[in-house]
Amino acid sequence: MKLDGEPLVLDTNILVHWLRGKEAGEKLRADYHLGARRPRPILPLVVKAELKSLALQFGWGVGKQKALDELLRDLPVADLSAEAIIQEYARLDHESRNIGRRMGKNDLWIAAVASVQSAVSVTTDQHWRRRDPLGPCWLPPASQGNPTGAGCWTRSAANTAPASIAYHVNLAGAP
Repeated sequence: MKLDGEPLVLDTNILVHWLRGKEAGEKLRADYHLGARRPRPILPLVVKAELKSLALQFGWGVGKQKALDELLRDLPVADLSAEAIIQEYARLDHESRNIGRRMGKNDLWIAAVASVQSAVSVTTDQHWRRRDPLGPCWLPPASQGNPTGAGCWTRSAANTAPASIAYHVNLAGAP
């Protein structure tokens, strides 16, 4: 299993692939044991809202919306009103603006949740692959099957170790 034992925070695109049930979603579930892993992957509340919105935009039928609802019930949702998450969001937004790297608001929430939870953010978004001058970058060893490299989003100012790591999943070749 990739990132064995690491707590994960999932980006919206990971769950869209999961729910589509095609090759990319099967690869993600198999590689990361998303359905059975412990600790359970964490969903920031914004990911849950994005998924519900996308279900409407994509015109998902009753069956797929039921599968989405079951998945959302099964995964813990991070409450964004926690003071630690709000403070981390503010810090990340401020620091990213100071270095000229404005991130999308939902990506900031995902990074804040991952940072507070000391978790790995898992995404297929290309912009998470950038190495961030705010903190050291962590690259999983080749033995973990890291196809493209990963970059950390940031680290806590009080910590020397990365507090939030973005792990980019390469699904090239998968539909």
